[in-house]
Amino acid sequence: MKAENNIPNWLQSLWVWADENNIDAEELSRDKDILLKETVLDLTNCKLTELPESIGQLSRLKKLYLCDNHLTQLPDSIGRLSRLKELDLNDNKLTKLPDSIRQLTKLKYIGLSDNAFTDLTQLIESLPTQLKELSLSCEQPNKLPENISRLSKLRELSLYGNELIELPKSIGSLLKLKKLSLSGELIKLSENIGLLPNLRKLDLINNRLTQLPESIGNLSQLRKLEVWCNDLTHLPESIGRLSQLKKLDLNYNKLVELPESIGNLSQLEKLYLKDNRLSKLPYSMGGLLKLRKLYLSENQVAELPESIGQLSELKELSLWCNQMTELPESIGQLSHLKKLDVWSNNLTDLPESMGRLSQLEELDLFLNNLNELPDCIRQLKQLRKVYLGSNSFSDLSKVVEGLPTYLKVFHLLCQQPLQLPENIDRLSQLEELNLRRCKLTGLPESIGQLSKLKQLDLYGNELTELPKSIGQLSQLEELDLFLNNLTELPKCIGQLRQLRKIYLGSDHFTDLSKVIETLPPNLKVFNLFCKQSFQLPENIERLSQLEELNLRRCKLTGLPESIGQLSKLKQLDLYGNELTELPKSIGQLSQLESLDLRDNPFIDLSQVLENLKDFSFEIRR
Repeated sequence: MKAENNIPNWLQSLWVWADENNIDAEELSRDKDILLKETVLDLTNCKLTELPESIGQLSRLKKLYLCDNHLTQLPDSIGRLSRLKELDLNDNKLTKLPDSIRQLTKLKYIGLSDNAFTDLTQLIESLPTQLKELSLSCEQPNKLPENISRLSKLRELSLYGNELIELPKSIGSLLKLKKLSLSGELIKLSENIGLLPNLRKLDLINNRLTQLPESIGNLSQLRKLEVWCNDLTHLPESIGRLSQLKKLDLNYNKLVELPESIGNLSQLEKLYLKDNRLSKLPYSMGGLLKLRKLYLSENQVAELPESIGQLSELKELSLWCNQMTELPESIGQLSHLKKLDVWSNNLTDLPESMGRLSQLEELDLFLNNLNELPDCIRQLKQLRKVYLGSNSFSDLSKVVEGLPTYLKVFHLLCQQPLQLPENIDRLSQLEELNLRRCKLTGLPESIGQLSKLKQLDLYGNELTELPKSIGQLSQLEELDLFLNNLTELPKCIGQLRQLRKIYLGSDHFTDLSKVIETLPPNLKVFNLFCKQSFQLPENIERLSQLEELNLRRCKLTGLPESIGQLSKLKQLDLYGNELTELPKSIGQLSQLESLDLRDNPFIDLSQVLENLKDFSFEIRR
């Protein structure tokens, strides 16, 4: 860089350093007046291995971001940045900090995670005492030193991804701490944790805790307690004293019971207990009068207490993968409930009181032992989504008759063969109908009356033909016919002007040209998989709006030149065919973003790639 008389040497050297490290003028200005007024300098992910001493001359800096580099040390001059409030050094290779860091008397936040510090005592000793936020993680050592207490003004302390197995007793000296985050190898939480009177959020995720200390009940200001992914088997009775707690996350532990005191959490709004070993719930749960979300999935709960009906604010109740054979009558008192998920239980019937769930929008009963639905279900005027697969329904017509006509989503999977009844047309507001693996051999003509249907999933059935009325589904956007026994498509498919996605696979089409001729020309996604060998016909070009063409494992030995006419194609999947070469016209696909050529016996793959070298799309090979 050419020197100028009015440019000081330190600034010239700073610019030279910036040029050598490919730091452009947007990141570090080459205008003297602008640079000297900068308050923020962001050099994140610039592959820096060092900082020049001249960095200390940028005296107006308030925020300096140096994360995700390769710095092993910092210059002493960094201590001259007297206005600095934020310093992000996360993701570097620092082993220590210069003593001058302590001179940064206005520093409020420092990020030191993912570095190579080995002496935490020395590290903490070098930090300015007025710090309010500290982020720190390192693999060694496994103890936080007692001198953490010197940072008495800390508001937030994040110790993610550490090997810490315990906390020092001095943690109780951080009286102004509002947020404490610890993850790693923690096996014991100090009783002194209860000495933090201002703590509002305690995050203990991904540790090895087997218990929480009784003193945790002293955290009278705590709003959020997250202890998921630990080894807790019990909770202390004192947990009921957390009078301000709004969120309690205990997912993925080994809890076998909950204390009665949990019902004293009068401000609790969200309770997560997924994947524990609970077999019952305490009656006191009815005291959680502000609870809105209760997640109990993947436990061993056999029954709910009648007091569940007292949770008048509850909106979501997740009970899937438990051992319940019935729901209590009191469930009908949950007047604000919007989502009830009880799939994979042993329910044989439902209580009539469910008809009083006037706000219920989603009901998942998949994988139970129901043989009918109670009449009360029809009273649920807000119900929009129902999942009924893998039950023991013997009369599907009666099931459909028992559903409210306002449904928008209906999922059904049956273990025994069935026929979709003619009265399916009474669900006239349906937008999504999923009949996967229902062993259907046919569809009723009345399906054409579902005039608002947008998605029809018939994957894995035994259909040999489709009714002509399917052409009346004027709003249909997605049709999945994969794994059926179709030999052709009815001409009426061409009437589906809104159809954008179709999936055809492992059927018995004998004339693929005729199939393509039947499809509406506005298709954007076409997935095809065939058991028998075939050739993609020349008339593929009529699907001129295609953006995604999936021809996986279709035993293709070649592609037609007309494929080059698919000018809007973005993704072409040819994985697992028998292609030995590609047509030259493939180079005309100017919008192509992804081309999968894996598992094909190309005679000369290098030549194929050479022919495609001028194109920017991703090639998987």
